[in-house]
Amino acid sequence: MGWKPQTDRDRIHLLVVQHKGEELKKDWNLTKDVLLKDVVSHYSWTIENALYAFIAIGKREIIPVLIETLNRAGNVTMAEAYLNCGNGELDSAAREWASKHGYRIERVPGSASLSWGQW
Repeated sequence: MGWKPQTDRDRIHLLVVQHKGEELKKDWNLTKDVLLKDVVSHYSWTIENALYAFIAIGKREIIPVLIETLNRAGNVTMAEAYLNCGNGELDSAAREWASKHGYRIERVPGSASLSWGQW
């Protein structure tokens, strides 16, 4: 259809949708800025999509932000994504979160929709 991103934010979101991890990593400071703004939005889908993008990109420096976001505004979907993404720190955070909130979560082989650093 010939659509082109009009802003840096649009460009980053397009790269996320296209799973263009190398390009997102190349422009990491902008990527991080755009996705961190999404994480603090008030829209659950926007938050989850940004967190999923961070998981798929797999940069270690973002792990504390992912854990803090789970503890501050987490839900079962986020906890399951963390549990099954293949990152030990996120796995532990998901288990702690679930325990504090009265959930029992289990790792299910093949259930991960994304893996740590898959892009």
